[in-house]
Amino acid sequence: MQNGLEGFIAAEIIKQKVPLIVVTEEAQADYIMTGASIKADDHWYNAVWGGKDKNEGNVRLLSVKDKTMVWAGEAGDRSLWLTAFRRGGERKIADRIIQQMKKDLGF
Repeated sequence: MQNGLEGFIAAEIIKQKVPLIVVTEEAQADYIMTGASIKADDHWYNAVWGGKDKNEGNVRLLSVKDKTMVWAGEAGDRSLWLTAFRRGGERKIADRIIQQMKKDLGF
């Protein structure tokens, strides 16, 4: 994954106790997760007014066996409350993506 999102995704899978085993060799995997994160412009007025996400990310869960997409999700790091005091970046994106994945796939 681009911009180091994979480390945060793996950490969130463990932290949120998702019943998956993360492997580092594709040959051992039943599913492959791909994705990227991007950093948006960092204008002061977006932070003050909560205008848009500073970072955004997306992932896809692909079945190795069927060569099909099983699930896809995306998230941003914007917080509506106490924006200046909230943690953002890839960590927030990974947290939101894994929460969404758990909900959608019934974990």
